[in-house]
Amino acid sequence: MTPIVRLGLLILASFAAAVCVCAQTQTRTNTQAETATVTGKVTIKGKPATGIVVMLRRYDGGNPLENSVRGTTDQAGVYRIADIPPSSYQLAVISPGYVITDSAEIRTRSLVLSAGETVTDINFSLVRGGVITGKVTDSEGHALVEQQVFIYRAESFNQNQNQRNPIYQAGSGTTDDRGIYRIFGIAAGQYKVAAGRSEDTYQGPQALTRAMYQQVFYPNVNDQSKATVIEVSEGSEATGIDISLGPAMQTFTASGRTVDGEKIIPLPNIRFGVQRIRGDRPEYVNMVITSNTQGDFLIENLLPGKYRVFMFPEPNNIMRADAVDFEVVDHDLTGLTVRISKGASISGVIVVEPEERTSLSKITNLNIGAYVSAPGAPGGIGQGGSSTVGPDGTFTISGLPAGMANISLYSRTAPNTQAWMVTRIERDGVVQPRAFEIKDGEQIVGLRVIVAHGTATLRGVVSFTNGELPPAGRIGLRLSKPGEQNQFMRPTQVDARGHFISEGLIPGTYDLIVSVVGPNLKPRIVKQQVTLTDNTITDVTVTVDFSSQPTPQP
Repeated sequence: MTPIVRLGLLILASFAAAVCVCAQTQTRTNTQAETATVTGKVTIKGKPATGIVVMLRRYDGGNPLENSVRGTTDQAGVYRIADIPPSSYQLAVISPGYVITDSAEIRTRSLVLSAGETVTDINFSLVRGGVITGKVTDSEGHALVEQQVFIYRAESFNQNQNQRNPIYQAGSGTTDDRGIYRIFGIAAGQYKVAAGRSEDTYQGPQALTRAMYQQVFYPNVNDQSKATVIEVSEGSEATGIDISLGPAMQTFTASGRTVDGEKIIPLPNIRFGVQRIRGDRPEYVNMVITSNTQGDFLIENLLPGKYRVFMFPEPNNIMRADAVDFEVVDHDLTGLTVRISKGASISGVIVVEPEERTSLSKITNLNIGAYVSAPGAPGGIGQGGSSTVGPDGTFTISGLPAGMANISLYSRTAPNTQAWMVTRIERDGVVQPRAFEIKDGEQIVGLRVIVAHGTATLRGVVSFTNGELPPAGRIGLRLSKPGEQNQFMRPTQVDARGHFISEGLIPGTYDLIVSVVGPNLKPRIVKQQVTLTDNTITDVTVTVDFSSQPTPQP
């Protein structure tokens, strides 16, 4: 879920839908296989940009094996992309070193395309981005090779003062064999530059295999409030932004043995991973630990902190590892024991309702997964397993721990996994909650997972009266089933034109919730019901009146 969607949901909880909504709904059978076309122009400082690649990629990530759709600008800077299947897309300009001047996004735009639609004048105005470069050395002045350097928007530290969420980087680079880094293609703005690790900033999974350093900001300060702000403008280059890191942070080791949980004998060749617990969220450590022939293992380069080991899921594996938590303070740890035993399992059958031969034939392309949240674990940490689905709909998910299990479906081939939805789960004829308990070592059989295959489509436009959406404004949209709690449905993308499309939906009645947010803009919330039917496109037009005043909920 994106930060914008999260913001929309928070606002939804705080404000009433004090807007004027004018909705028109039309339906038509979804039978045509028409494609869409997108054209536009790319310029650099007002002049046609030749040979620039413009690429479309599905908003939902799509099939990783599926090629993206792309076009290339001609001598006039014009591109044309044809034969595009209708869907939601991210439109990106492949222009290293350049940034888009007329968009809140640096290199991408949202675009929702309908069947048979030709969208023109999707233009991009580019300028050369800025550069920040310098050298990173250790406490003795030696160049640090392959050391990551991060840039952060200066205002992000002020916006995050009262929040527990980490601050995300705006860009990064890596030093070469001379310790030199060069981050280019930076959008105009104010930035702070840092290298090293911190508990307050998010830098992605890190391999604990190299020397690690405490975070230092330019010019060699640990406190970000004392960091120098680097002004970046079009084509600017800030040089000499050098950082000297302190001595490498002291790291420790943790060692132990993997054993059979019943016979207490060593188990060799067991693969498991490590999570570092930072507050209430897990940080995945990029390493794989394997026990040797004697069952012994060694985890190296651990910083002080709390950790948990977990067993990597293996195909057809029926074993699981007991959760092992440990804390590194100021010395190496020894004597850890990871007990491996037969895990719990869930077996049953997928039932498609209403039964359709075409849908039944597609379930063999599905995987069914179970994610089990560990009781009392921070951040919802847990373990899971998955299973392929047989031609008759049967499945078995093995190697599960005890906890609360959530069942989900995902496709191995189709990009739109939302087309399949779990509608209910039955055990011994009793409908189960979406998250149900599985006990230690329990072998659940005969579970019925009832699913539906969605062919309905919701398509529409959000428009405005008595005002316009500001350049930094955002439109969020989501669908939910009335009265159902803790359900997950993929957020629906709304492009800059206000167009949206949500495909592969299950027929029924939904709450359509639109949120409009932005700087210096009073939030507007729309909530209305729409009814969808099979093989049908339902068109909706929603008009938001900016003259209306939102009021707090009682």
